[in-house]
Amino acid sequence: MPLIDLHIPLGVLDQEHQDELAQGLLQSLMLCEHAIDNPRAQSINWIYIHEHAPEKVYVAGQKKNKPHYRVEVTLLEGMMSQETRELIARDMTRKILQAEGTADNAMNASRIWILFHDMPDGSWASGGRIYGLSDLMKYIEGGTS
Repeated sequence: MPLIDLHIPLGVLDQEHQDELAQGLLQSLMLCEHAIDNPRAQSINWIYIHEHAPEKVYVAGQKKNKPHYRVEVTLLEGMMSQETRELIARDMTRKILQAEGTADNAMNASRIWILFHDMPDGSWASGGRIYGLSDLMKYIEGGTS
């Protein structure tokens, strides 16, 4: 059920690189301890790519000439440990820089923000039904929900 919202400047990545990056971000998310090598876990992840005009991004009140990115990962509370979040954040950052074609260094990495949004159990709905963490875990482990 995790959702990824990737915010990128318009025109920075062509469609092929966006497709590759979407797949890469999904693979990063699959580093979660509950999802590694699990096709059922992969099947319930959605990725939205939001493009915006580069001149609409300000850093310290100024327009910047290098692209800035924001990745928002929304998931159920308790789904992953802090250690896993750090692993995923590093991996997502690396994949964004790779898609951009720039070096993976601290200066370039500082242009990328990754935000984890935890949804309280009982506040996630799809198909007109509320799903909790136990429902998600049951589904990932091969049960139905």
